[in-house]
Amino acid sequence: MSPSHAPKAVERFIFFSDAVFAFSLTLLAASLKLPPHADRLSHAELLAALGEMVPVLTCYLITFGVVARLWARHHRTFERLHDYDDRLILLNFVLLLFVSLEPFTIDLLMSTHSDNLPFGIYTGMLALTGTASFAVYWHSRRTPGLLGEAPSRETFLRECAGQLGLPLMTGLLCLASFWFERSDFLWCTAAAGGITFGGKRVALWAIERTARKGGLQGKPG
Repeated sequence: MSPSHAPKAVERFIFFSDAVFAFSLTLLAASLKLPPHADRLSHAELLAALGEMVPVLTCYLITFGVVARLWARHHRTFERLHDYDDRLILLNFVLLLFVSLEPFTIDLLMSTHSDNLPFGIYTGMLALTGTASFAVYWHSRRTPGLLGEAPSRETFLRECAGQLGLPLMTGLLCLASFWFERSDFLWCTAAAGGITFGGKRVALWAIERTARKGGLQGKPG
């Protein structure tokens, strides 16, 4: 099928998305702030203040890694893009909306001492971002004419299993934030990560087992 948009239009679509990802990462770093009156604190007080920031700094590192990973997936999704339609544009803008809001959630964590709600908003936003990324991938792979060559069914399912890891993990953390305190965030993250990793490994094992039996022939559709 011949593309309905010129190659340069597809390139502009991709370049615009790359700029939003880059700007979001820049704002993430700008959202980090030193403890109040850091210049007047003794070494012990400064270390104590920085210790209290460990959960927030951990969230920053997680968010930076997530946004970077989402960009890599976005790049892999769009590098084979042959054309686009209105729905793909809409889904991509929804993804970029959530990506652009990630610095706000970090700033919210930095600016409030509430235990539950900020972490619920933070993890919920990550879950929405991961879901939007999956929706972009799903639509681009399942809609005829958008790709030069569609991936195999096995590749499609393996990528789906990878894409669903982020919304699953952060969705679990969002639910946990209503029962656990801020100080429990690290071990909750480890627990949610373990559950997600285990679920992903089981899904990949099932995909590989089905592929060996010849049950994943053809293209996704």
